[in-house]
Amino acid sequence: MAHRLALAVGVWDVQGMLERMSATQWGNWLLYFEHEPYGGRTDDVRVARLMALLANINRDPKKRSKPFEPREFVPFEVATPPKSPKLIRSEMLFWASKHNASLKNKAEQ
Repeated sequence: MAHRLALAVGVWDVQGMLERMSATQWGNWLLYFEHEPYGGRTDDVRVARLMALLANINRDPKKRSKPFEPREFVPFEVATPPKSPKLIRSEMLFWASKHNASLKNKAEQ
């Protein structure tokens, strides 16, 4: 997730970005990503919807009665169940502790 965020905001130093970010900011980014995902997979889904639309516009109902679905156009699609709030919280606490530990180590140096 950190690398996706860095790419999205144009930062090349991922570790530096994380060191300058508070645990609250990081948690907010994680929540944002859960509600508004971005990146490769999301782009694949968007393109698949357009491809299904185009395929259905040009579909011959005599040859194929069933409409195309976007999932037929998503490469390497793996179904992932949605994360529970408890899992999201535990992930946020894990990353916050990692972040805080890196800040502590930096302050001790």
